[in-house]
Amino acid sequence: AGLIGTKAPEDVRFIIYDPKCVEFVWANGLPHLATPVISDASRMVQTLRWLASEMERRLKMFARAYCRNIAEFNARSGIGERTVDMPKTVPYIVVVIDELVDLMLAYGKEAARQIARITAKGRAAGIHLVVATSRPDCMVASGLLRANIPGRLVFRTLSSIDSRAVIDNVGAEQLNGRGDFMFRNGSEEIVRGQGAYISAETMTKLVECAKRKYGKPDYSMCKIDEDAMVLKEA
Repeated sequence: AGLIGTKAPEDVRFIIYDPKCVEFVWANGLPHLATPVISDASRMVQTLRWLASEMERRLKMFARAYCRNIAEFNARSGIGERTVDMPKTVPYIVVVIDELVDLMLAYGKEAARQIARITAKGRAAGIHLVVATSRPDCMVASGLLRANIPGRLVFRTLSSIDSRAVIDNVGAEQLNGRGDFMFRNGSEEIVRGQGAYISAETMTKLVECAKRKYGKPDYSMCKIDEDAMVLKEA
């Protein structure tokens, strides 16, 4: 909600995976979308592959512009001409994956490998992942995944084992619910906080406002050659 209300589509783009097909219905037609809301697991894995290649392309482009990250690249002046291969700025990309367990059950090894690649180097390229799961066990929240995702937030869990799977510590099983959470930002410090509730009606109004301001979404950014990609189940 904060990004939609404060940033333009040329500043930030979203890629949303909604396997249940009902959690992000309010996002349909959002101008900030890089692709339509994705509900198919194979399509999402293809998109993760594209993200990995886009990350590598951006890092090579930043190197040609003598920039270390997206912030320096977008703030540069007088370095190189603006061309297709060297635009003036590039947008941040925020990838939202709801119910990671659905993706892992269908394409576990491939999905985990692409997510690990993106989380390892994506920050400098302006690609950020928000990954959610209602099943925080070791199969879903693997050691490699947790190592590459420093910021981890957990709501109330059923047991201390589930709490450890997310934040490497107990305590989440004693939370009050209704947005009460614990957050670990990569260090040993664990912060407790309260999440704000935003209704689907409010999000729909926010999206309608964005539509009036920015128009229809442009999906030309994310180009996937579906015929050239063959996926195998894990």
